[in-house]
Amino acid sequence: MEDVKLAKYTSRYDISCMHVPRLGQRERKGMQVSKVAKMLEERGYEVRVQPIIQTDAGIRKPDILAIIPGISSTVMDVTIITDSLDLRTSHELKRQYYDMQSIHEYASRHAGCADSEVEFSSVTFNWRGALCKQSAKALLGLGLSKNNLKLLSISVVERGHQIWQYTRKATM
Repeated sequence: MEDVKLAKYTSRYDISCMHVPRLGQRERKGMQVSKVAKMLEERGYEVRVQPIIQTDAGIRKPDILAIIPGISSTVMDVTIITDSLDLRTSHELKRQYYDMQSIHEYASRHAGCADSEVEFSSVTFNWRGALCKQSAKALLGLGLSKNNLKLLSISVVERGHQIWQYTRKATM
């Protein structure tokens, strides 16, 4: 009989990998989307959550479309990744996924602004609450404070802990 090596169990695996209930991960992301949307609304943005946009590549549903009517529009998607992935790369891939002409047109039409005033970003965290520098820069540029960013990071960690607690109870 062959000697079988088992993968080392870690809490990171609980929080960010396959056997964690996807519902918990979706709830964690949904909480972040709601918090970012609320923070933007408090700063005067008109926010649309998960607008359905038809593109040549199929339907796209960015998490947030933040609009200052007649001035600008920012398309954002929230993502929480494992720490085995690079924050900057994940941010850029998410940004590129939505940066297409049909989404530019949709965002500029709904904001009543020039196509050149449409920006794309992501809100990329790892499961430990670290926020991508490019995401932080974009959020600060939209008027969020450093304290807002800290609160968002804390909520990622808190929800991750809740997921960890759930999986611990489910496996005992």
